[in-house]
Parts: sequence; structure tokens; C-alpha cells
Amino acid sequence: MAPEVLTNSNYGSPADVYSYGVILWELVTQLCPFGNTRAPVEIALSIVQNKERPPIPKWVNSRYRGLVEKCWCTNAYERYKFEEILTYLENIDDIGH
Repeated sequence: MAPEVLTNSNYGSPADVYSYGVILWELVTQLCPFGNTRAPVEIALSIVQNKERPPIPKWVNSRYRGLVEKCWCTNAYERYKFEEILTYLENIDDIGH
């Protein structure tokens, strides 16, 4: 969940963009964000307080990495809109290894 959702702040479609960024991360890594070693409350606190995000492997295409990171911006207004994401993905080169 987006930081603003976790803190019960006002939120809208940028929270969905944050979640979409997590899905993009899951698609490329085929992993569960943060694994299963920590309690959900601990993860939520770290997302909000420490701005923690799942690690993006070094082998991930830099443009894809940039897209995921932009979706995860702490400031919801700095995140892409879905229209921008579609354009970005249409123009991205090889997203694989």
C-alpha cells in the first residue's frame, strides 16, 4: 500500500500508481515484496517512516527501474499518471536482463 494509505491520509489515484509500481516490481523479480520474514506492521512502518521500498535487482533495465521508482515516489503528486505510464511502457526498450 502507498504511504498515504498506510497513514490514513487523503488519497486518490496516485495510491493506485504506487500499487502498480509494486506489481511491476513483482513481475520483473517474481518475488514477494519484503519476503515473509517481517510482520506487516513492521513493513508498513518502514515504508512510511524510512521510505523503504523493495530492492530492485541491478540487472533490471534502467528505464524500467526508473518507472518503478517514479511510481513509488513518497510524494504522491510526483508519481506518474497512468496515461504517462502507458506512454513510458510503449517507448521502453528491452525490460529484461
